[in-house]
Amino acid sequence: MQSVFLIGFMGSGKSSVCTCLADRLKWKAKDTDHEIELYYEETIPQIFATKGEDVFRTYESHILKQMPITNTVIATGGGIIGKAPNREWMKKHGIVIYLHASWNEIKRRLADDTQRPLWKDTIAVQALFKSRLPLYEETSHYQIQTDQKTVDAITEEIISLINTSING
Repeated sequence: MQSVFLIGFMGSGKSSVCTCLADRLKWKAKDTDHEIELYYEETIPQIFATKGEDVFRTYESHILKQMPITNTVIATGGGIIGKAPNREWMKKHGIVIYLHASWNEIKRRLADDTQRPLWKDTIAVQALFKSRLPLYEETSHYQIQTDQKTVDAITEEIISLINTSING
């Protein structure tokens, strides 16, 4: 079966849901940010600090194309949808699920997070959030609202969507 790509803004639950969903489906779990760090032997904050966001986005596109296209759940970075070729590739090679969290929910979830390079200026990040919404919607086959839901509940919802898509 085609892989599942989880897209959404930082803090939407992609990494947590990825692990849970892969466990439930007995599939592999991959995280593009983690794969970037392994391949390029630098942390995401180091890449942003020393090479900049443009280089990071190039790395991200390269890693995306290395992801398995069957029986794998893939958590993507929040900005992966910024490049049209990435959006097209995911739609062609997998089931794309947009995990949507409201701005207030994202602020709550990331209030104490110091590891995300883009989370330093919340006014700029809110503008980024708004600008990415149409791209997430355009790219996804399915959308799931994640506010006030547990990882298990979101996972169940995705499994139901996948089963419906397989069985018509």
